[in-house]
Amino acid sequence: MCLKLNLESYLQRIESWEAEKSEADMEYYDWDTSPSRTHLVTLYKWPEPPTDYDYEIIPHATEYKIAVSDLINNGEDQYSVNKYKEAVKNLLNLKCDNKG
Repeated sequence: MCLKLNLESYLQRIESWEAEKSEADMEYYDWDTSPSRTHLVTLYKWPEPPTDYDYEIIPHATEYKIAVSDLINNGEDQYSVNKYKEAVKNLLNLKCDNKG
């Protein structure tokens, strides 16, 4: 019991170097705090500068957000790459008949 409590206590501690991690060092990609979000909104609102960075007004942006996050956080496999591909096509309003 004592060993279990010590282990739980140890696992809950945050080391000083962990607090110094940058976004690039994180094991989890958070699209909402990434430059990708601000870039997408900036491009969508161009040539006007954005007054806020609400991506939900952009058609298919939520689908794109999920696809990018899944691809980065879960790794590349055929499903996640195809999901990303379709999200990008939808975001850019590209209609392709071929499946290539």
